Amino acid sequence: MARATSKGNGRHRLANVAKQHPTPPDAGFSEIGQTGLLRYSGYVNEEFHRDLTGDRALKIYKEMSTNSATVGACLFAVEKLMRGTSFFVQPGGDSNDDLRAKELIETSLHDMSQSWHDTLAEILTMLTYGWSYHEEVYKYRRGPQRDVGQSSRHDDGLIGWRKLPIRSQDSRTRWEFDTSGGIKGMYQQPVTAPTELFIPIEKALLFRPNVHKNNPEGRSVLRTAYRSWYYVKRIEEIEAIGIERDLAGYPMGFVPAELLSGTRSSGQASIYNALKNFVVNIRRDEQEGGLWPMAYDGQGKPLYDFKLLSTGGTRQFNTTEVIQRYNREIAMSVMADFLFLGSTNVGSWALGAAKTSLFGAAVDSMLDQVDDVMNRHAVPRLLGLNGFRLEKLPELKHSNVESVDLNTIASMVTALSGAGARLFPDLDLENHFRNLLGWPEMTEEGYEDREADQVEAERRRADAKAELLRANEERMQADAQGPEVTEKREPQHITVNVPAAAQPNIHVPVTIAEGAIKVDTPAVTTAAPIVNVAAPNITMPAPFVHVEPAKVKIAPAQVTVESHSHVTIPRKPGRYVIKGKDGRESVIEVQDGS
Repeated sequence: MARATSKGNGRHRLANVAKQHPTPPDAGFSEIGQTGLLRYSGYVNEEFHRDLTGDRALKIYKEMSTNSATVGACLFAVEKLMRGTSFFVQPGGDSNDDLRAKELIETSLHDMSQSWHDTLAEILTMLTYGWSYHEEVYKYRRGPQRDVGQSSRHDDGLIGWRKLPIRSQDSRTRWEFDTSGGIKGMYQQPVTAPTELFIPIEKALLFRPNVHKNNPEGRSVLRTAYRSWYYVKRIEEIEAIGIERDLAGYPMGFVPAELLSGTRSSGQASIYNALKNFVVNIRRDEQEGGLWPMAYDGQGKPLYDFKLLSTGGTRQFNTTEVIQRYNREIAMSVMADFLFLGSTNVGSWALGAAKTSLFGAAVDSMLDQVDDVMNRHAVPRLLGLNGFRLEKLPELKHSNVESVDLNTIASMVTALSGAGARLFPDLDLENHFRNLLGWPEMTEEGYEDREADQVEAERRRADAKAELLRANEERMQADAQGPEVTEKREPQHITVNVPAAAQPNIHVPVTIAEGAIKVDTPAVTTAAPIVNVAAPNITMPAPFVHVEPAKVKIAPAQVTVESHSHVTIPRKPGRYVIKGKDGRESVIEVQDGS
């Protein structure tokens, strides 16, 4: 190895390295390597399975999509979901040119001789074959014309799409590549054309679900389902043969050895061929039946015999379960196994919702690929032909494939409202929610009128609140100007002594019946005392007072008196003993003030 001998800061060493590896003038701009795509003379050979290369692959994929019920159901679900979405154009800005460009793309998309949804169905053949090639055909928008293909709904003189027709996969002969591996175009050999036609990529749109190595033929979404489909096809054929023959074994005919020799006579050959056809073609149908010769040798044994041979084991296969397993694998390859929910005893609603959501996301990504090709190639070309020079181009977009759960939206709106967020602060947001719910859009005039009504309602509520606050403030000021508490008094127990001169006579009615003594409520007659208590000046809000009624229980006095007699007790304080006829005594005590 050579060693650098220069000294100093190393500038000479760097200069020597630069001389050894000169920098090309277009460094960083030229492409050096290639994608590594296996191709030769315009033919792609990326597939390792020989039956899935070239035109043979197109025939097999066509058979899969046409003859297989499971494959057809998966592709049908994808196509119908895609056709059910709505497409719209999002402008690149707010200027007049941006809005004019948006309008041109929208009107051109729906002004073609073939509707956009029919064109989309042709584009979706990329799922089956791995690619779809479409030529761009333009027209001048000059209103109705004698040539139906040149007619337009618009008369503005602009250039629009006439159609985006497919160039079928089976008409492709080869591809044209540049030196770096880029696609330059496709050669086509239609049935009605005498020679090959070359369609350059600058005038075409190439749609692919997979662009690995920039392979123009992409990769079919059915590729991973091929093995399962192959076994299903074979097992179904064997199953159908068994049902048709209604046999439980392998048919076998026994004939004399001379019929199998190469030196048999013409008569023996005829017998051989007849017996062979009988054994091979035995089955249950409208012509079922058989004719078998009866011939015996010298020992009385039959020369011809027919048997059904079976294996010695008892193992049997349920072909239905095997076919269902392979069909589920086919559906799983495109995330459409939710189609089998309900056909078995397993599964749940939550599992089905998760699977359909995943399938919807997959279909949505396929539509994103369609939008991407249109936005990267078709839209810029059309705007360029019409002289638009924009900083940001409009973009074609699509709505969501999966329907929105209304309960989820309601919960989200409720949560935002509870957090204090203003609902639908602008017209675009409200119309977005309306589109999700399938409601008609709100017009700008209707939105402004509703906003004005809401502002007026807010003003009225604010005025009412201010009036209430003003009234409360006035009442509080009036209450503040009243007398204040000058003395704080504790709760008092007031005892009033009645003078002796005012003490009343107490009459206690007593009734004795069958040994039971009943003392009625004493009747007290007295003059009400006059009590003068200075009332304190107290200012306080009126309380809410709930007074439970007093529960009074008076035990009857045990007084012994004669039956149906009344006892008069003097009003003089003292202790009085009342004695009954039976000798029992009762004591009644009268106190001052009692």
